[in-house]
Amino acid sequence: MDVPSTVVESAIRAQSVEKVDLLLKLEANPGGYLISSFEAWQALFLRSRTEIDLNNLEGDYARSDILAGIPTPQTVHITELEVETRLLVEFWAGATAAQGLCDEYPNFGHSLVIAAGSGLVAMMDRLLATDADRSFWIAFPALGDIPEPPTPSSLALSSPIHEAISGANQSIEMLRHLLKAGFNPNVPPLGDHPHSIPPHPHITRGDSTFTTGSKTGRRVERDIPLEFAGATAMGHTLLHIACMSSMIQNHASKTRESIHNLRGKPKEASSIEVCELEFPAQMELLEYLLSSGFEQCVAAQDTDLNTPLHYLAGARVINENAIILLREQSDGETAWREVQNWYRYTAEEIWEQNHRVRMRKDKWFGGTTHKVAKMPTLPHFKACMVGLTNPQ
Repeated sequence: MDVPSTVVESAIRAQSVEKVDLLLKLEANPGGYLISSFEAWQALFLRSRTEIDLNNLEGDYARSDILAGIPTPQTVHITELEVETRLLVEFWAGATAAQGLCDEYPNFGHSLVIAAGSGLVAMMDRLLATDADRSFWIAFPALGDIPEPPTPSSLALSSPIHEAISGANQSIEMLRHLLKAGFNPNVPPLGDHPHSIPPHPHITRGDSTFTTGSKTGRRVERDIPLEFAGATAMGHTLLHIACMSSMIQNHASKTRESIHNLRGKPKEASSIEVCELEFPAQMELLEYLLSSGFEQCVAAQDTDLNTPLHYLAGARVINENAIILLREQSDGETAWREVQNWYRYTAEEIWEQNHRVRMRKDKWFGGTTHKVAKMPTLPHFKACMVGLTNPQ
């Protein structure tokens, strides 16, 4: 009997182990979808591909054909063209049109990923007893690229470990069960490579609060030590993420050029006081990371060549105590005064301009941008005026 694969997903999301058992007996696809469906979905997230026609997804090209027309590998560091064309985006949010599809089609995914998010170990056991593909997630060491031919697990946008840590039903029991089953705790999903995030940085995905990162980090660290944290596809370490702000100083040109990632959406009723309310939790997270016993490099650079201090210096409301804390660390002063980013600015230079500009232009700090425009005085303009007032 041919059972539609999406029914398996529905049963998992309904947290019905009995229905999953029945569907598997009826020989439903335990992975959720055919490999062709996973390929078509992942093709929407390929870098440097042609524009996506969201109104004609059925007419889109095959993944292999799109890849054949892309000259650069998907896993290369961010290119100069991507740097030049990239806008300011939330770190956790996508900058491509395809990212919106995740909201439009939230139910699409690998059955093991969905089961891990359910928190039900019995559900996961039923699927692990089948031939549902998990090859990408159990590879040691972690694979650095999607294999050819691709597998369903390698094309996924998330992983069971990620969902166990930060899904709707966060479950340390599920995390430990997956680790015992041989899942690699340091596998970043590569289905959407520019937004690829290893498990530890994934802890705060979708949550802009520093408190969540600190508390969940301590809980997860017992099973996945921080030495497995790794960096995101954009080169962000845990320190980078902890130093990101939800608002940058847009009046400062060096900040606008340098900072392209936000921690989360700015609060609607933001103010200096609202921003400062997050400082104690941010300090707690930074102190936790720095005292963890695993080296957290203050001078580490992401693909924009920004250090964690660059992000602190570019905030609209600067956490000065956080800057002092990081400058006190090994290589802290070097990172502050000497390490330049892609645009050849040090963190200190961004900080200095931020302080100068905000007093003149940022209304939060008493500045104003309401200035009377002056008429141009160029010679060409004067000549035109003379011609109009003295016609021949």
